[in-house]
Amino acid sequence: IKKFKVKVKTAVRRIKKLKIQKKKARGPRKFKIAMTIRKLKRKVGVLKLRVKVQKKNVKKIKMKVKKAKRSGKKKFSIKVKKVAIKKIHVPKLPIMRPPIFKPHIRKPVIKIKKIVTIKKAKKGIKKRVIKIKKFKVKIKTVGRRIKKLKIQKRRAQGFRKFKIAKTIKKLQKKMGVLKLRVKVQKKNVKKIMIKVKKAKRTGKKKFSIKIKKVAVKKIHVPKLPIFKPYIRKPVIKIKKIVTIKKAKKGIKKRVQKIKKFKVKVKTAVRRIKKLKIQKKKARGPRKFKIAMAIRKLKRKVGVLKLRVKVQKKNVKKIKMKVKKAKRSGKKKFSIKVKKVAIKKIHVPKLPIMRPP
Repeated sequence: IKKFKVKVKTAVRRIKKLKIQKKKARGPRKFKIAMTIRKLKRKVGVLKLRVKVQKKNVKKIKMKVKKAKRSGKKKFSIKVKKVAIKKIHVPKLPIMRPPIFKPHIRKPVIKIKKIVTIKKAKKGIKKRVIKIKKFKVKIKTVGRRIKKLKIQKRRAQGFRKFKIAKTIKKLQKKMGVLKLRVKVQKKNVKKIMIKVKKAKRTGKKKFSIKIKKVAVKKIHVPKLPIFKPYIRKPVIKIKKIVTIKKAKKGIKKRVQKIKKFKVKVKTAVRRIKKLKIQKKKARGPRKFKIAMAIRKLKRKVGVLKLRVKVQKKNVKKIKMKVKKAKRSGKKKFSIKVKKVAIKKIHVPKLPIMRPP
C-alpha cells in the first residue's frame, strides 16, 4: 500500500509538470504530451484501485485472524481480492532541446599526401596542437557571443531583431566550422603519431602521410552597430540682434556650458560602465531596472554630446560675426543661434544593493 501511495504521488507530480509543458508545446510534441498525460491518469486510477483493494484485504485478514484466535483454529480460509491489470508502462518523453544548427558544408575535407622526415612530422604535431588550442578558444568566445546576442534578441524589435538573428546564424555556422577543424586536426595528430612510431621501429628516414584539411574559408561575422537613441527634430534656430559686448558675453557663457556638458558626459559614461558590471551580477527585477537606467543614461549621453556639438558651432558663428562687425564698424548686428529643444533627461539613482 505504501509503495502504491508513493507511486500515485510521483505520477500526479508528473501530470502537473506535463500539463505546464503541454501549454507551451506545439504540433506532434503537444499530441505526445497529451497521450502521456492520458496514460498517466490511467496509471493513477489503477494504482488507486490497487490501494483500495489491498486495504480491504488487510481489513478482511485481520478479522479472520481475530476469529481464528477466538475459536482456536490452526488453519482457516481467506478470500483475497486482486487487481487483474498489468502494470501500465508510461515511456518518458524526450527532453525538448533547441535544434543544434549544423552548417551544411559540401565536401569540406580535402586529403593531402606528404613525404616527410621524423623531425618534420614532430614539428607538424606541435603546430597542430597549437592550432587545436586556438580553435577551442575561438569556440568559447563565439559561444559567449551567441549567448549575449540571444539575450539582446529577446528585447529587440523589427529590423534590429532580424539583424541579430542573422548574426546568430552566422556565428553558429562559424562554430560548426571551428568544431570541424578541431576534429580534423585531432585525427591528423593521432595519424602522424602512429606514423612516427612505425618509422622509428622500422628505421625509415622518410615516410608518407595522408593529412586531412578543412576546405572552408574563414567565416567573417560583422559586428552589430551600437544602438543609438533616435531624437526627433531636436535643434531650433533663434534669431537675435546684439552688440559686440553682448556677443562676447554670449561666447563666454557658451564656452562654460561646453565644459559643463563635457564633465556630465564623462560622469554618465563612468556610471554606464559601473552599471554594466552590476547588471552582470544582478537577477530578476533589479537586472531590468539596471537595463532601463543604462538605456536612459545612453540617451542622456547622446543629448549632451548633441548639446556640445551645437554650442561649439554657435561659438564659431558668433566669433565670425564679431570679427565682421569690428571690420565694418557696426554697433548692432543679427545672430542666428541654434538650441537643443530637449528637456533634461532625469535618470533616477538606483538603490544601493546591500546584502539582506
